[in-house]
Formats: sequence, structure tokens, C-alpha cells
Amino acid sequence: MASPSLQIEDTPNPQAMKFIAERPFSPLPIAENAPARMRSYRSAEDAQAAEDALAVAVFAAGPIVSVMVVANFVTVNKKPSGRWSRLQPKVEAALRPFLEG
Repeated sequence: MASPSLQIEDTPNPQAMKFIAERPFSPLPIAENAPARMRSYRSAEDAQAAEDALAVAVFAAGPIVSVMVVANFVTVNKKPSGRWSRLQPKVEAALRPFLEG
């Protein structure tokens, strides 16, 4: 069985990239105070406190400053010192296990 595809798009912000899946990422824990199907974190600690394994994995990929997850896409903001050429494959690798579910 083929791996689900993951499309990457630039955003108007050069520090951000959008990672789009064919279907929603899983699992999708939703914080009680979050809008439906949307999660946003400004630190790995915030993601850990929310028990959001997907966001924790993305933060572990490198110099990431925020992660927003909405159903089938994830927007990742990096520190200005980070390079997408190095980060993009690591973020993709972090997201892949959440496409298999």
C-alpha cells in the first residue's frame, strides 16, 4: 500500500510552510477551549501539556516557533535562523506516522 501523499506549500510568510495531507492527520486531540478541529501551539511545552503527539514531533524537528494543525494541514513557523532545506524533510518525517492511521 502506498504512503499517503503530503503536499508542501509556501506561504506569504517566508518563515512558514504549509504541509497538506490527502486526509486528516490522526489522532486529533482537541483541547476543550480550542475552536473545532484547530490546534495551535507556540512551544513544544504547550504541545506536551495538551498531549498533542503530532505537534510535539514537529517541534522536535528543529528550530520551530509555532505549529498549527487544522484537520488535513499543518502550518509550521520556523525561527529566522532555520533553513527550510534542512527542516522540510524533518517535518515531513515527523508528520508521516500521523498519516498512517
